[in-house]
Amino acid sequence: MTLHELLDHSYGHDGDKTLRQRLGEGADPNLRDDGETLLHVAARRRRDSAVAILLEHGADVDAGAPLDIFDSIHGSSPIGWAVHGARYSGAAEQRQEAYLELVRMLLDAGSSLHYPGQPDDDAYLRRLRKDATPKIQELLPARI
Repeated sequence: MTLHELLDHSYGHDGDKTLRQRLGEGADPNLRDDGETLLHVAARRRRDSAVAILLEHGADVDAGAPLDIFDSIHGSSPIGWAVHGARYSGAAEQRQEAYLELVRMLLDAGSSLHYPGQPDDDAYLRRLRKDATPKIQELLPARI
């Protein structure tokens, strides 16, 4: 099952229950497809409940630092996908609260604001701030 199928099959009325069940049955929360993870896709789709469930089940722990896997397509972590989606997804303006909640959740869970291997450089944070809507910019630090 691809990660898109896993999220698609767990969407709707019983979506959270289905996703928990599939993860409990052994579905890999770190499943990758075309360079992205379930956490990337859930962040892009504004699935805050799916992000919470994936975090509960250890999503991205294998990367050595939770939440910090950068995809091979856009060179971004899940928080980057949420920040980008808040500005550029369809009807993003009407969905700002959902994206704000996602960014808060990912920050609270410990998302890094650095590129991998560059802990003293705030280039990724600058990229996020440039892409962010004004409301999301308020959540991001000015510097690290």
